[in-house]
Amino acid sequence: MLNIENLWAHPERRKQGLGTQLIQGLLQKGYEDGAKMAYLTVNQSNEDAQRLYARLGFEVKYSYRYLVPGSEAD
Repeated sequence: MLNIENLWAHPERRKQGLGTQLIQGLLQKGYEDGAKMAYLTVNQSNEDAQRLYARLGFEVKYSYRYLVPGSEAD
């Protein structure tokens, strides 16, 4: 299983295809190394990343939220 986590792009480097290249490279390497599936997490507010991941074939399977002591839950 390939888990992709914690990817960021500097705002000046976005919309240049770098994220697509990076993720495709990670997917290829993972599959070459025996991964049968891949997954990642993305914040619901990060619409740009969600569009990128959808273009690369990822789809939402479930959602969750973090709860922190002393914070109000939505």
